[in-house]
Amino acid sequence: MKFFRIFDLFIYLSVLFSLIFGFTYFFSMKSREKSLKIISQKGEFVYSLDEKKTLDFQVDEGVIVVEIEDGKARILSSPCRDKICVHRSWISELGEWAACMPNSFMILIVSSNTDGGVDAVSF
Repeated sequence: MKFFRIFDLFIYLSVLFSLIFGFTYFFSMKSREKSLKIISQKGEFVYSLDEKKTLDFQVDEGVIVVEIEDGKARILSSPCRDKICVHRSWISELGEWAACMPNSFMILIVSSNTDGGVDAVSF
């Protein structure tokens, strides 16, 4: 009786390949450059998360203040009634977002890479 069959070896190699690919993909996602994309009634704007800055955006009801610091961002103040967007904590990971719906204003973390290649969603 053989200790390993040919299909056992195939399964072991498939699992090993999947683990290596998974770890490589996971750590490459962590090292991507991230930017802050702001979508408002006035248009779309992209800012680097590397510098500390405070941004003011004029909306219909007043001014929305966005704060960028240490690779993360948040809505610091908003003229909306409920302030749900202000109470949302800092966003820092790819795909995270915060929005002020009454003012049609949104901030989200996007990848700075604009290669247009295949990503995890379209793969």
